[in-house]
Amino acid sequence: GWLDATSAPGDPLPSELAKRFYVDTATATPAALALAVAALGSDHVLYGSDWPLSATAHPGDPATDPITMVEKLAVGPAGRAAILADNAQRLFGE
Repeated sequence: GWLDATSAPGDPLPSELAKRFYVDTATATPAALALAVAALGSDHVLYGSDWPLSATAHPGDPATDPITMVEKLAVGPAGRAAILADNAQRLFGE
């Protein structure tokens, strides 16, 4: 918000320019993943392929397992499908 509020009149808003970025689910915490979705939208988050991110990751653990983190996001079934596969297919083809 601060960057948008201080940007020059007529320039693209930084929050809009940020939507050109795509990120993955390889985050350290569920809160970081939720923030990425809130900032960029579920259509700009891709399932990360470098799991496990930490040596303590456990499948099914809501604090470390990326699929479980995605399942806990408040994005609905379409948002989850987008993050887990649809976004990558749209960007890179099938």
